[in-house]
Amino acid sequence: MEPHPAPRRTLVEHLVDDLARQILRGEVAVGSHLPTMRQLAHDYGVTVATAQRAVARLEEMGLISARQGSGLKVRDARREAGPGVLPHWFAALTDAPAQAASLLGDVLELRRQIAVHLMLNLPLAPEELQPATLDLVEGFRRAQNPEEAMEIDLMMARTLLALSPQVAYGMMLNLFEQLLRGSPLAIGAIYGEPEGNAAAYRAAFTTLRDEPSPGRRRAKLESLLEHVDRRALDRLMETLEDA
Repeated sequence: MEPHPAPRRTLVEHLVDDLARQILRGEVAVGSHLPTMRQLAHDYGVTVATAQRAVARLEEMGLISARQGSGLKVRDARREAGPGVLPHWFAALTDAPAQAASLLGDVLELRRQIAVHLMLNLPLAPEELQPATLDLVEGFRRAQNPEEAMEIDLMMARTLLALSPQVAYGMMLNLFEQLLRGSPLAIGAIYGEPEGNAAAYRAAFTTLRDEPSPGRRRAKLESLLEHVDRRALDRLMETLEDA
C-alpha cells in the first residue's frame, strides 16, 4: 500500500522545519542567538515578513525567545519546549534510528498506558461497546494506505473517549495526533500493517468480554498493545536504517 504524497511545504514551514532541526540537534547552542530577522530572510531567500512568521512559530513552540533589543535567543527545548515541538524533534532524529525509535517508543508507551486504563474503565459492558466499534475495527482491513488506517484509529480513540469524562485523556490524544500528522515516518511505522492493528483491537475486545480476572485482563491488554507497538518500532528502525 502506497502512502499519499506529502503536501507541499510553505516557505514559512520550510524555514520553521530547518531552524527547529538545527536547534533540536544542538547545532545552535542553548543560550546562543539566531541570525537577525533580516539576515534569516536573506539566507533563506524569503521576505522579512515570512521570516517574522517563522520566528513567531518557533517562539510559540518554546524553542526561542524573541525580545526587542535582545535578538532571537535559543531556549532549552528539553525544559521549555511545548508539545508542538515533538514532530520536529522526531524529524531531527531521522539519521539516528535508535534515538528516533526511543522517542517514538516513549510516546507509544504513554498512549498504551492510557488506552489500557481507558478500556478497563469504560462505562459500557464489552457486549454493548463492541457493536459501536466493530465497523471501525474492520475498517483497518479495508484501509488502502497507512494514512487511512491512522484516521480509522483516531476515530476509534475518539469513540472511546466520548464515553469517558476524563479530559486529560483527550489532551494526550491531541498530542499523539499532533506528532502523527507532522511525521509521515511515524504514520508509516505505526500503521504499516493495518491488519495487525485490526487483529489487536479484535483481541482486545475479546479479552474485555471473556476474561473475568481484572489482573489477567489488564495483563493481556498490555501485552497485546505492546506487541503492536514493538512491531511499529521495528518498522521504523528498518525504514531509517535502509534510508
